[in-house]
Amino acid sequence: MRSIKQWFETLPEPIRSKALAEVDEIEQHDERATFGLALSSFYWSESEDGGGYWLDIYNDHDDLSQHPDVLAYNQPEKAMKDSLKARKLDWTLLTVDMRPALEKVAEVLHHAAYDKDIPYGPGNWMKGHGDPVFGRELLGALDRHETAIQKGELIDPDDDKPHRAHKICSELFLLMFDIMDDES
Repeated sequence: MRSIKQWFETLPEPIRSKALAEVDEIEQHDERATFGLALSSFYWSESEDGGGYWLDIYNDHDDLSQHPDVLAYNQPEKAMKDSLKARKLDWTLLTVDMRPALEKVAEVLHHAAYDKDIPYGPGNWMKGHGDPVFGRELLGALDRHETAIQKGELIDPDDDKPHRAHKICSELFLLMFDIMDDES
């Protein structure tokens, strides 16, 4: 059976700190501190969304319902989404978790820039921004690679690189064109 303190340790902050301080104060005066006494400075309030929250009865303005830890306790899925939105981008997700796939994409870019019979050169794709002919060529390449994948051909015989990596390169170019358009 858990003690009062152990149970309070499971509560979200800032309720946990306040409740534990309350228990410590009660224990100093009475060794028989009860659960009810420990919670006596808080009351539970139901929220409109079906969750609930603790309020400090000594301070009506100390509404803890919107505190991030209380929200996380009542709505863990929403709290996780909000937490992920607030975080800075974690580039290790690409560089570590996706490294093998990103290497394949980099191999396609490298091959086009340097290794072709007539190499395009690094960043050559940027010349295609706003060029309808280049746009049609990109869409045609996307379609060609997707068709090959659907037929079960995973490797492009022209350069021995994965069709999917070629598709991703084309999609990256198109995404960059969208970003460039939004910034102008």
